[in-house]
Amino acid sequence: SMEAWKEFVLPELLKVERIKTGTNNMRLYFIVYHEGTLSNLFEAALFKRHICAEAGDSLVDLVDYCSRKMVSLHREDFKSEKSGPNKTTRIEELLQQSKEIEFRTCIAAISMVRFLCSYMGDIPLAVVSRLLDTHDVLLGILPFIENPPWTRRLDSGKWQKFVDYKWIDVKPADLLKLTRTEGQAWLAVYHLLTQPECQRRYHLNTFRKSALLRIRRYITPVLLDQLPVLADIQRFMDELSLAEVPEPTGSKNYLSNVGLLEQVPKIREGIVRNKCWENVAKEQVKNIFERFSDVTDPDLRKISEFYQGDGLESILDPSSQY
Repeated sequence: SMEAWKEFVLPELLKVERIKTGTNNMRLYFIVYHEGTLSNLFEAALFKRHICAEAGDSLVDLVDYCSRKMVSLHREDFKSEKSGPNKTTRIEELLQQSKEIEFRTCIAAISMVRFLCSYMGDIPLAVVSRLLDTHDVLLGILPFIENPPWTRRLDSGKWQKFVDYKWIDVKPADLLKLTRTEGQAWLAVYHLLTQPECQRRYHLNTFRKSALLRIRRYITPVLLDQLPVLADIQRFMDELSLAEVPEPTGSKNYLSNVGLLEQVPKIREGIVRNKCWENVAKEQVKNIFERFSDVTDPDLRKISEFYQGDGLESILDPSSQY
């Protein structure tokens, strides 16, 4: 629901004159931040095999969510440096914060996909099909290895990597040191290529073969020292380079005479179906944003109790920033 709100409601709210003044920025920020919190919670939970197994078909919605985040990671430019505080309006600052949180949720989605791939034998067949057939997450992850969105070079010439959900400076000599995020991407590829269920269901063709072989050059001795399990992938790719695979076709001939049933993402469908988002935004403006500013909002006051001593009181008072 947080994702749908940010996608459909937030753009409508930002058209309202009262919202444009920035008097409700903190409430908007905490709503956006809530998605990042939940994504981190799911990331931690999916580390446990039994949680993935017990989640059942509800994982279909989670796979779709992760796929949308991977598309966002491909589409958006998250590497640009943050603008100085004196060069942005309060709404522009909110949008920048929203973009930063979106990047964090995208990174969490990579980890969630990795966990799901590692437990492929314990999750429902509908979820496996969603990962391999509907979204082809293997081809979705490969570009992150070729052009990693979590590594950037600043205009000053410094290199940075996104580690533990923040950008940190990295010496050029340390660029080949694997971070947790980079490791998650490689482990996802490893499980997608080595899991028996994936090998049975994932049909290679010339397009998929060429995409896989492009990352062969990144499996270096330095990488193997840090992730020795990738030696299996290296061997697989060496064999694949010599193998003959069919050309990709527009239709799945092997399923042409079979009736297919696909699991519907019930949670997402239940949220977005038959909704007039403009009316939802108007209702929220009337019942929430026109009644309170950040300074008088009782919900924000309750939240501030959890952050006493962290300077949230000054943030809640816009006058303290000027």
